[in-house]
Amino acid sequence: MPDMQPDQVVSPDSISLVVMTRNEEANLPGFLENLAGFDEVVVADMESDDATVAIARSAGGRVLPLPNAGFAEPGRMDAVRFATGTWVLMLDADERLPAGGVDAVRGLCGRTPPRVAAYRIPRVNYLGDRPIRGSGWGLDVERHARLFRRDAVTWAPKVHSSPEFAGEVLDLPNEGAIRIEHANFRDYAHLLEKLNGYSTIEADELLESGGHPTLAMALRFALEEMSNRYDPEADGPLSLALSVAMFGYRFACHAKAVGQRDWADQPVIGQESLRAAIQSFWSELRRRELAAAASDLSRNGADAMPATQRVLSVWQSSPPQLKSVAATTLDGLQYEVPAAQFAADELGQTVASGLEQVGVRVELRRERRAREEAEAAARQASERRLEAEELFERTTDALEEALQRLSALEVLLAESQAEAAALSLRLPSAEAGERPGRPSLVEPGARSRVTRRLRRGSDD
Repeated sequence: MPDMQPDQVVSPDSISLVVMTRNEEANLPGFLENLAGFDEVVVADMESDDATVAIARSAGGRVLPLPNAGFAEPGRMDAVRFATGTWVLMLDADERLPAGGVDAVRGLCGRTPPRVAAYRIPRVNYLGDRPIRGSGWGLDVERHARLFRRDAVTWAPKVHSSPEFAGEVLDLPNEGAIRIEHANFRDYAHLLEKLNGYSTIEADELLESGGHPTLAMALRFALEEMSNRYDPEADGPLSLALSVAMFGYRFACHAKAVGQRDWADQPVIGQESLRAAIQSFWSELRRRELAAAASDLSRNGADAMPATQRVLSVWQSSPPQLKSVAATTLDGLQYEVPAAQFAADELGQTVASGLEQVGVRVELRRERRAREEAEAAARQASERRLEAEELFERTTDALEEALQRLSALEVLLAESQAEAAALSLRLPSAEAGERPGRPSLVEPGARSRVTRRLRRGSDD
């Protein structure tokens, strides 16, 4: 039975921390310690058979039992409805916030205008202790709407689905106080284990949706997945391991679905054409590796030499064909294995199409980066122009104020001179002198007052 809802008045800025669990006794204590300080903790548990539920209740969490669907999305809306806070922060047990993150979330929710329904939070993924900086897991794509108003969200029960919101959704900055630290994979074996489970779920969904998977489709999507993710500049050798794992994952999604029907219905690829396709694709990967090493050398100079020499040593021990690829352009590489060689069967044609897309996608990525750099430069120029305009306005205002003060000083000086002239007319002639005992026509201290007034005017 689910735990009872608390009898309390919900604050307009109250926040419910919601976590989906399945046998998370190893992660949950650290999770609850890291995220202590929210108004409520909801643990939506999917039939754990370890100490997960006991740990949650001992820490004061409210437990919602859910059926085990094999992944979290089918239970997310039930967990949201079970919560009582105005806001929901939904995390997994292997996710954390950095130091100060709880206070930052509270402050953000307290000052959010009503039109905003959710925030997309940047997430840093880890394999062991190493952050994954790119390869399809970098901050350029890892941004998730996990902080939202409870009454503004709809979450579909499909694996890896994203929530939808009735209201505006804002992105939080990558370098801000709020980001998710995700211990995604303990090691490479754990990565393969998770991908195997997800590929089974996606294969079932593909068949349930009426899809007609083929091995040709599997190979094409796998090639695209691998080429899109391989990013040695961001992750070095790890990127190749990650992108190959995702090649296998994407292929397995379709191959598992094919296996539930009939293998005999699938076309057979020619042996030589498959070898040629693999050779061409591998050549492209090696070309990117060398390009990454050259880029590293240009940025870091002597510090990059050891890594660069290791890459070059690999090239020197490679077959002559791979060495020649290093000097070719992407356009030239596309003709290294002509598409005509794959005309023998349907699967070969699909491989050729996938290989042609490698160069196209690399170019698109380069164009996107160039566009982003140009936009950043334009923003900087705009900011400098605004700063210059503000400086010009401040200078103009200061000059106008100085001119006004100067005009006032001139008026004061003219008045002082007129007063001094009037006083001088009242003084006796120097030749006549003053009669003894006759009072002076000049008031005592008059000249000193005029002098002081002139000095004050000059100071102003």
